[in-house]
Amino acid sequence: MSHGKQFTLYMHTLSPNGWCVVAFVMAELGLTYESIYLDFYKGEQKAPEHTKYNPNGRIPTIIDHHNDDFVIWGSAAILTYLIEKYDTEHKISVTDSKEKIIQLQWLAFQISGQGPYYGQAIWFQKFHPKKFPSAVEHYQKETYRVLGVLESVLLKQEWLVGNKMTIADIAFVLWNTYVVPQILKDYNGFDFGKDFPAFFSWHEKIMACPAIRENKHNRNPSRRKSGFYCTLASLNTETEGRFMVAVLPTTVWEAVVLPYTKVYRVRAFETTKIQGSLDIAHPRLPHSIPKLLTYRNS
Repeated sequence: MSHGKQFTLYMHTLSPNGWCVVAFVMAELGLTYESIYLDFYKGEQKAPEHTKYNPNGRIPTIIDHHNDDFVIWGSAAILTYLIEKYDTEHKISVTDSKEKIIQLQWLAFQISGQGPYYGQAIWFQKFHPKKFPSAVEHYQKETYRVLGVLESVLLKQEWLVGNKMTIADIAFVLWNTYVVPQILKDYNGFDFGKDFPAFFSWHEKIMACPAIRENKHNRNPSRRKSGFYCTLASLNTETEGRFMVAVLPTTVWEAVVLPYTKVYRVRAFETTKIQGSLDIAHPRLPHSIPKLLTYRNS
């Protein structure tokens, strides 16, 4: 590949482990990368152009062009590779042999516990064609349990390992930012800060890290078309469900759920000015949604 960057990163902008976690670690280590956004709605992650590098057909996948085009896929493997090879100052990694195992332990918990449970919760809440309340409740409970595991540790210490922020901490943070407010928003009066105060404080410290703060909304403009980006006011449950099902499975940069809110930022395919505001229409929505707060040209 001739883009001149050190890495090629295959990602999906709505996946925390893709553009978020891996991109954050690369930014923290001063590594350059070119993003290739895969459109899941079109099945690009399963296309031969990607599976020749990643036979699992999922993201993230990276190619290190400074190391004989070495290919790594899977977030835990990628993070481990990046710190082993490029974190020579141990900015976000540990050095002690026992702490290295603990660091690995938390990465394993993230990919086997947090990621799958949160992902299934969102699937049954938003995308499954049939409603299974028992499945939704099960994964809500598991999400709450995962938060409790982290809370129990963070009540005793500031970071998961090594008395500093490491890849073990970073691996968890974006799932919580973009997913937890959706999964648990109607779960037993869930309040992030009150239910898990130590966890919430830890989460906020990670999000305040300059590399994360500056890169959390990073997107590749080459995949964006001209149009408007709009912020919608809170939607009622029925409208929200139709909106999420219509928008989220399409091109990856079209919608972002704002953390801790029921506000959505979306790209408006068609816009009509109505009494000083905009009316947003999406090709797969049964009707337009006129609840716009702000908009800007892309």
